[in-house]
Amino acid sequence: MAHLTRNRRKALEALLATATVREAAARCGLGERTVYRYLSAPEFAAALQQRQDAVLAGVVVALSGLSVEAVADVRKALQILSAEAKGGSLDAARLGRLALAVLTERRRQVETADLVARVAKLEETLGKKR
Repeated sequence: MAHLTRNRRKALEALLATATVREAAARCGLGERTVYRYLSAPEFAAALQQRQDAVLAGVVVALSGLSVEAVADVRKALQILSAEAKGGSLDAARLGRLALAVLTERRRQVETADLVARVAKLEETLGKKR
């Protein structure tokens, strides 16, 4: 990222930290049109994509750790629910739903990472043929 100007680095960081270009522009003190112009530059777009990929990789690692805990929580919730004659407590049900949500998101992340790797391989293969 050393090849980006100071303003472009500020815009990149703001884009990573906000949900919209408008919010990013306000956060880094640049005009919205300027940020859009930066986004249309291949070098900037590639740097942004690289940083977004790094953030996603960190999320995947964090979710991997939570997955182990989520499995244990689902197991605990199921034991509580099955032990209670009336179907379990609200707290156990909430715990189970949360743990299942973590596992579902982890599955999505694994699938996404697999698709990204497969697309990269296809792009590499196509690039060699050109």
